[in-house]
Amino acid sequence: MIEQYTGRIETYVEAMTSAQKLEEIYCNPIPLEWEAFSTELSDSISILGKSAGFAIEFHSSATEKSVWLDKDTVYNVAENLISNAMRYADKLIRVDLTSGRLE
Repeated sequence: MIEQYTGRIETYVEAMTSAQKLEEIYCNPIPLEWEAFSTELSDSISILGKSAGFAIEFHSSATEKSVWLDKDTVYNVAENLISNAMRYADKLIRVDLTSGRLE
């Protein structure tokens, strides 16, 4: 019980630290070609998955050929999400990356 409680406290502290760091992030979006960016991101997270013994199924779609985004921030978020998914997935992680206009 003590180990479980300690684990929950550590998870909570990590979550609060991450939330505080997110507030400090400066976002600097630049125009990027969607196809090249999504391919690069797919390759990057596939390496993360393979190194931990997971298969990553990656799908992407966009309504525009280019997008404005902060590549470093997207990579940090994606890597964090994949790391979290690895805690709960058996061996397969599915990722859907979509870009479009909000209306």
